Amino acid sequence: MFIVTISMFIDRKKLVLFGQLCRLPNQYLAKQVFINRLVRYLNNDKQTKGFVPEIYRLLHKYQLQSCLDGYLESGLFPSKKAWEQMLQRSVSAPEHHRQLESIRDVCPTLNLDDVLHVDKPSSLWQISRISPKL
Repeated sequence: MFIVTISMFIDRKKLVLFGQLCRLPNQYLAKQVFINRLVRYLNNDKQTKGFVPEIYRLLHKYQLQSCLDGYLESGLFPSKKAWEQMLQRSVSAPEHHRQLESIRDVCPTLNLDDVLHVDKPSSLWQISRISPKL
């Protein structure tokens, strides 16, 4: 388990919304507005502000630009599960590793691999909840 910064939490939620918009059927107004704003932004329309430029920035920040490029070329976007896995690898995992390294810098003899995991809490945390005296 690791600490999730508020900025990482917000970035992840924005990217989840981006994925939902990309997978949304074309007949929905929200999808049409999103595509319109995206195309305007990519054509260097200086009037475009807000969600689309922020998503573009986040895709670059987390090296997910290839998903947008593929979407613009083919109209296809990864499934919900695949997108979640990509976000896990690109957004959450690097932050987890950064936190592990900062803890290891402070206490190099401590082996945290058995305690801190990206996907699930350690069994040590579960034992401490069941038996706090241990």
